Amino acid sequence: MKKKHFISLAVLIFLFVFTGSTMAFVPTITVQRIVIPYTAISSNWWTGLAIHNQSNASETYYIYFYDEAGNFIPGSSVTIPAHGIDKDSVQNYADDPADIDGTVSVYIETNGASDETFSATIFIGNTASSQGFGFQTYWSEDYDTLLVY
Repeated sequence: MKKKHFISLAVLIFLFVFTGSTMAFVPTITVQRIVIPYTAISSNWWTGLAIHNQSNASETYYIYFYDEAGNFIPGSSVTIPAHGIDKDSVQNYADDPADIDGTVSVYIETNGASDETFSATIFIGNTASSQGFGFQTYWSEDYDTLLVY
């Protein structure tokens, strides 16, 4: 048993004993998640996203966004074969691509419990007189979330 799961179980037992049986049980799962804190989409700026499944099995990933004001922007899911890549413009991962305008944060999660890490690369370019291009790769980390998939 992983150390963090053992500690979580110990905390649940402690809470149950000292709060009584009226405690509600909310199950959690550990998913893999990447948070890309900033990307820009505008008339001069474009952003691409490549998600790489590094596991030996097909994986489904859910992509969603938050704008600068912290408003949730729903996204889509993509299933990527073992060691495969999915790539597209960032706004094409949104339910409505028109919702992605300006600055957003990008969230990518496994669609269900997973300890298989994955990576994502964000590409940002400026189309105004070819004034710049950059990219950065992010690696997933464990993230505990409610079991609501």
